[in-house]
Amino acid sequence: AFFAKLNDTPSRCLIGAVCWQLALVSGVVGYRLIKVALGQAKPSDFPADEPPRGAPWYRRAVRAHLNSVENLPIFAAVVLAGKVSGVSSPALDLWAQVWLVSRVCQSVTHISSGSATATTVRASFYFGQILALIMMLREYC
Repeated sequence: AFFAKLNDTPSRCLIGAVCWQLALVSGVVGYRLIKVALGQAKPSDFPADEPPRGAPWYRRAVRAHLNSVENLPIFAAVVLAGKVSGVSSPALDLWAQVWLVSRVCQSVTHISSGSATATTVRASFYFGQILALIMMLREYC
Protein backbone atom coordinates (compact mmCIF):
# COMPACT_ATOMS: atom_id res chain seq x y z
CA ALA A 1 0.00 0.00 0.00
CA PHE A 2 2.81 2.43 0.83
CA PHE A 3 4.49 1.83 -2.51
CA ALA A 4 1.22 2.53 -4.32
CA LYS A 5 1.06 5.97 -2.69
CA LEU A 6 4.29 6.99 -4.39
CA ASN A 7 2.99 8.56 -7.55
CA ASP A 8 6.25 9.17 -9.38
CA THR A 9 8.92 6.90 -10.79
CA PRO A 10 11.97 8.65 -9.25
CA SER A 11 10.50 8.28 -5.74
CA ARG A 12 9.74 4.63 -6.42
CA CYS A 13 13.31 4.15 -7.63
CA LEU A 14 14.58 5.80 -4.45
CA ILE A 15 12.56 3.37 -2.33
CA GLY A 16 13.87 0.57 -4.57
CA ALA A 17 17.41 1.74 -3.85
CA VAL A 18 16.70 1.69 -0.12
CA CYS A 19 15.31 -1.84 -0.45
CA TRP A 20 18.43 -2.90 -2.35
CA GLN A 21 20.59 -1.38 0.38
CA LEU A 22 18.64 -3.37 2.97
CA ALA A 23 19.15 -6.55 0.94
CA LEU A 24 22.90 -5.95 0.80
CA VAL A 25 23.23 -5.28 4.50
CA SER A 26 21.04 -8.30 5.26
CA GLY A 27 23.48 -10.48 3.33
CA VAL A 28 26.44 -9.09 5.24
CA VAL A 29 24.74 -9.39 8.64
CA GLY A 30 23.32 -12.81 7.75
CA TYR A 31 26.80 -14.14 6.95
CA ARG A 32 28.08 -12.85 10.28
CA LEU A 33 25.16 -14.29 12.24
CA ILE A 34 25.59 -17.72 10.63
CA LYS A 35 29.32 -17.74 11.36
CA VAL A 36 28.69 -16.81 14.99
CA ALA A 37 25.78 -19.25 15.40
CA LEU A 38 27.89 -22.12 14.02
CA GLY A 39 30.74 -21.24 16.38
CA GLN A 40 33.03 -20.40 13.47
CA ALA A 41 33.48 -16.79 14.58
CA LYS A 42 32.95 -14.49 17.53
CA PRO A 43 31.00 -11.23 17.15
CA SER A 44 34.28 -9.39 17.73
CA ASP A 45 35.77 -11.09 14.65
CA PHE A 46 34.09 -8.46 12.46
CA PRO A 47 35.72 -5.17 13.51
CA ALA A 48 34.47 -2.11 11.65
CA ASP A 49 37.89 -0.46 11.53
CA GLU A 50 39.68 -3.28 9.66
CA PRO A 51 39.27 -4.80 6.20
CA PRO A 52 36.59 -7.49 6.20
CA ARG A 53 37.68 -11.09 6.83
CA GLY A 54 35.92 -14.08 5.38
CA ALA A 55 35.09 -15.66 2.06
CA PRO A 56 36.03 -13.59 -1.00
CA TRP A 57 32.36 -13.07 -1.97
CA TYR A 58 31.66 -11.82 1.57
CA ARG A 59 34.51 -9.31 1.43
CA ARG A 60 33.21 -8.06 -1.92
CA ALA A 61 29.66 -7.92 -0.49
CA VAL A 62 30.87 -5.69 2.34
CA ARG A 63 32.51 -3.37 -0.18
CA ALA A 64 29.41 -3.41 -2.40
CA HIS A 65 27.28 -2.51 0.64
CA LEU A 66 29.60 0.34 1.61
CA ASN A 67 29.68 1.61 -1.98
CA SER A 68 25.88 1.67 -1.99
CA VAL A 69 25.89 3.57 1.30
CA GLU A 70 28.17 6.18 -0.27
CA ASN A 71 26.06 6.59 -3.41
CA LEU A 72 22.51 6.45 -2.03
CA PRO A 73 22.55 10.00 -0.56
CA ILE A 74 23.57 11.49 -3.92
CA PHE A 75 20.70 9.78 -5.73
CA ALA A 76 18.33 10.72 -2.89
CA ALA A 77 19.34 14.39 -3.13
CA VAL A 78 18.75 14.45 -6.89
CA VAL A 79 15.36 12.73 -6.57
CA LEU A 80 14.24 14.95 -3.69
CA ALA A 81 15.34 18.09 -5.54
CA GLY A 82 13.03 17.13 -8.38
CA LYS A 83 10.20 16.34 -5.99
CA VAL A 84 10.55 19.66 -4.13
CA SER A 85 10.80 21.69 -7.34
CA GLY A 86 7.88 19.88 -8.95
CA VAL A 87 9.89 18.71 -11.96
CA SER A 88 8.46 15.64 -13.65
CA SER A 89 9.17 14.25 -17.09
CA PRO A 90 9.44 10.95 -18.93
CA ALA A 91 13.19 11.53 -19.23
CA LEU A 92 13.51 11.97 -15.46
CA ASP A 93 11.57 8.73 -14.95
CA LEU A 94 13.79 6.88 -17.43
CA TRP A 95 17.07 8.09 -15.92
CA ALA A 96 15.94 7.25 -12.38
CA GLN A 97 15.27 3.71 -13.57
CA VAL A 98 18.63 3.57 -15.35
CA TRP A 99 20.31 4.63 -12.11
CA LEU A 100 18.58 1.93 -10.06
CA VAL A 101 19.20 -0.88 -12.55
CA SER A 102 22.85 0.20 -12.87
CA ARG A 103 23.22 0.29 -9.07
CA VAL A 104 21.84 -3.23 -8.65
CA CYS A 105 23.91 -4.59 -11.56
CA GLN A 106 27.06 -2.97 -10.17
CA SER A 107 26.52 -4.58 -6.77
CA VAL A 108 25.72 -8.01 -8.21
CA THR A 109 28.78 -7.87 -10.45
CA HIS A 110 30.93 -6.76 -7.52
CA ILE A 111 29.77 -9.62 -5.31
CA SER A 112 29.97 -12.30 -8.01
CA SER A 113 33.59 -11.84 -9.05
CA GLY A 114 36.76 -9.91 -8.43
CA SER A 115 38.21 -10.65 -11.86
CA ALA A 116 39.55 -7.95 -14.16
CA THR A 117 36.60 -8.45 -16.49
CA ALA A 118 34.09 -8.12 -13.65
CA THR A 119 35.85 -4.98 -12.46
CA THR A 120 35.51 -3.46 -15.94
CA VAL A 121 31.84 -4.42 -16.13
CA ARG A 122 31.29 -3.01 -12.65
CA ALA A 123 32.92 0.27 -13.67
CA SER A 124 30.60 0.42 -16.69
CA PHE A 125 27.59 0.11 -14.41
CA TYR A 126 29.01 2.86 -12.20
CA PHE A 127 29.43 5.07 -15.25
CA GLY A 128 25.75 4.37 -16.02
CA GLN A 129 24.84 5.74 -12.59
CA ILE A 130 26.91 8.88 -13.07
CA LEU A 131 25.40 9.44 -16.51
CA ALA A 132 21.90 8.92 -15.10
CA LEU A 133 22.52 11.50 -12.35
CA ILE A 134 23.83 14.03 -14.85
CA MET A 135 20.85 13.49 -17.13
CA MET A 136 18.44 13.81 -14.20
CA LEU A 137 20.09 17.08 -13.18
CA ARG A 138 19.73 18.34 -16.77
CA GLU A 139 15.97 17.96 -16.40
CA TYR A 140 16.06 20.61 -13.65
CA CYS A 141 17.71 23.23 -15.89
